Amino acid sequence: MAAGLVCFLAGHKTARGQGVGYQLNRYEPTPAGDAFSIVEAPWYSAAPAFAAALAFDYAYNLLAAEHVDATGNVVSDPAPIAHHQAAYLAVAGSIRDRVGLSLNVPVVLGQSGTPFAGVAPSGTTAGDPRAGARVRLFGDPTSSLSLSAAAYLWIPIGVEDKLAGDTSARGMARLILGGRHSERLQWSASASFLGRKRASLATTLPPEGNTVGSEVQLAGGRRPRPRPAWCGRPTPAARGTGTPAPADRAAAPADGPRDG
Repeated sequence: MAAGLVCFLAGHKTARGQGVGYQLNRYEPTPAGDAFSIVEAPWYSAAPAFAAALAFDYAYNLLAAEHVDATGNVVSDPAPIAHHQAAYLAVAGSIRDRVGLSLNVPVVLGQSGTPFAGVAPSGTTAGDPRAGARVRLFGDPTSSLSLSAAAYLWIPIGVEDKLAGDTSARGMARLILGGRHSERLQWSASASFLGRKRASLATTLPPEGNTVGSEVQLAGGRRPRPRPAWCGRPTPAARGTGTPAPADRAAAPADGPRDG
């Protein structure tokens, strides 16, 4: 996702209590093991289970820039962060078929662009890790309808100057509806509130259009469930023919799974 900044003034003052610098990339992968990469789709297991994932993200013109010339026209400038590459290491687990825990650690692999008003690409750095917990309130994700609640906490590690994290902790509360329809379609929808300290991009830029804060997020998705994949040949099933096969002849293997 791309963000934009506009420089109207040579200098300005930051509002009292407002931070400077925040996590610029808005992509947040779902916990490891979820069916979707953006929309959360909880999973649970009766026995203790865990999942791990490694995801990569590329953003073009993650941060764009413009300025207003002497005649009042808005002029586009080279992007301060034109190319952004990141990786995400995620682990998740399920406890007693009702509770799930997760951890996500983002890493900025590299950035490139043209510095603008004090904003410039950063080198390789870790981002604020995200810890989460979710609980199944009713239904089952494998049934037609289920409801889960989730909570997340981002732990600041002091990388706001590299635009890889915030100056303070962030928290999110989320409700997730989901289920499966006709055994062939899986869907999920969520509503979230993100609590975040108000922060500006840099002290060299005006706050208008360059500030973040708390927000409400809505998301939804669906996908067809793939048919089971078969590797090799399954064990042939016995079929009654009325005439036993000769002892010196092997039964022909089945062609694959059969209905009924």
